[in-house]
Amino acid sequence: MKCKFCGAEIKEGNRICDYCGSAVENIPSEDRYRTNNTGRSSKGIARIIAKVIIILACIWAVVLILTTVIVLNSKAFLNTYDNSLGTKTGEIPKNETGLTGRVISYSEKGIVSVEYDGETFENIRILDKDLTDWLNETGRNIDNVGICFTTDEKGNISELGLSSADFFVMGQEGDRYMAVRDGDIISFTSSIPLLTDCCYSGYFSYPDMRLYQGERKDFLPFYYMDPKCTDKETAVEQDFYTEEDITVYKILTIGKWHYCSKETYDAIQTGDILKDYELYDSSNLTFIIKKPEAASD
Repeated sequence: MKCKFCGAEIKEGNRICDYCGSAVENIPSEDRYRTNNTGRSSKGIARIIAKVIIILACIWAVVLILTTVIVLNSKAFLNTYDNSLGTKTGEIPKNETGLTGRVISYSEKGIVSVEYDGETFENIRILDKDLTDWLNETGRNIDNVGICFTTDEKGNISELGLSSADFFVMGQEGDRYMAVRDGDIISFTSSIPLLTDCCYSGYFSYPDMRLYQGERKDFLPFYYMDPKCTDKETAVEQDFYTEEDITVYKILTIGKWHYCSKETYDAIQTGDILKDYELYDSSNLTFIIKKPEAASD
């Protein structure tokens, strides 16, 4: 400490300046305390600030956790989250007919999950025991198969048709139609009248092989320069499901056998130029029919 009169250094504890004899004023105790503890006080303030920051961070974390739990358990969030996954929290339409969708998974007990209208419905029961018994006995599975179905008052499937590949109707005997589908011969019944020499798409009920729902489908024919019938034959082939014998008719042209109706078979002779006929070879269907304008003559 220095003398405020002469500027000389005053020894600690002296109350009189050794050089000029001036009295030294007393330093207040609180000033001495504040001066001696300046460094200590700064460290204490830093610790307090750090504690406050930690406490605030803990409080914010707790609030964030509680908010997340509340949101995750809210009905609105569950509905939105389920919909984003394609799982519907509601119910499948009841007492409805003509619904179309897809089987996601099938169990041997006849319980399925169904995709309908862009949503997935779980634990739907198939009430057609003949179908489920047939599937189980033959080891067939309908996972990812398109369906057309009817629901009962509980939302279970009371009637069901399975999606079919396109098929060409070759003929009819009594109440049964004969057709070729994916290179296989099938025989079936239909509640709606079908036309021979036409293609259809639709849904079949099994194992009775009944056309549950169908619609006519047109393909574009293939055009060739003067196609000729190089051979024709009547053959006996087996029904894909029952293995019963079915008589089919075929015309050989452009190096391929084409299925046809009996009327077309009888009208074509070996060596004929097939200018009045249309040839089709698509979707695993190879067949020949008479041109519409030629058929009307």
